[in-house]
Amino acid sequence: LEVVERSYQQALCDNCYDGYGGPGVTFKWYCRYVVVTFCVIAGLLELSMNACVIAAFQPIAVQQFGWRNNSIAAVNFAGAALSVIVSLLMAHLRLEERLQMSIAAGLYLLGVLMFAFPPLSEWRMVIGFMLGIKAQILFMAPFTAIFSRMIGRARVTNSRTTALCLAPAIGAAVGTACAPLWIDAAGTFGSPV
Repeated sequence: LEVVERSYQQALCDNCYDGYGGPGVTFKWYCRYVVVTFCVIAGLLELSMNACVIAAFQPIAVQQFGWRNNSIAAVNFAGAALSVIVSLLMAHLRLEERLQMSIAAGLYLLGVLMFAFPPLSEWRMVIGFMLGIKAQILFMAPFTAIFSRMIGRARVTNSRTTALCLAPAIGAAVGTACAPLWIDAAGTFGSPV
């Protein structure tokens, strides 16, 4: 790199910057596209999981099935223990990042479907909740690693990382705010009532 190119602190020569994402696709445009795409994906996954499963679990368990504190605590404890086991298993298996991310995205979908598909059922509610918690754990590590590789480790800045980390948090907050809409309708879609 020439002195002027080094002053930009992007670790890219002018030609690389101008064609980073392919012919005519500058690094700035490519980077913005990747950040927005990754943020939308992470935000929507968390929105769906929190609106339909995570935030709705406890109220539905109490209102629809009469669960008490001990039952909810047991499910949360089992979920935490299972999270440790799943994390250790994933570290041991060393799956390719795209495969792990695809499995996690599938768990997001399966968790929402198991939880939300009528008629409401205790066992499906618990399985959907567990799948949702595992999906969150399995998804973010390979997701952020792929993001870093696409942008380039030397070019991942605090603002880009902050945007990527805020997207699932915002999706979770919006999903949690929407959860009461789903809680009131739990078990009613597709019912013959």
